[in-house]
Amino acid sequence: MKLSPIAKGLLLGFIILIVSLGSGMIGFKYFCPITWHDAFLNAAMLLTGMAPYMNPLPMQVKCLLVCMPCTAVLYSCHWWVL
Repeated sequence: MKLSPIAKGLLLGFIILIVSLGSGMIGFKYFCPITWHDAFLNAAMLLTGMAPYMNPLPMQVKCLLVCMPCTAVLYSCHWWVL
């Protein structure tokens, strides 16, 4: 099945969104003792450019909060190169 360029771009964007959101959820769940739906909420709010809903305290989570927007910037720079 041959996809149009628009469909390919939408599929790639959806995959990047799912991977970013999933890695953020796993990071919040691993470093901070919160439930899965709170991890989803925090990761989604970070990916949209807002502050996390719950302010986590451990140092590992603070490092995670710094790294997630950096990966989003790298992904957006990748789009400009293509």
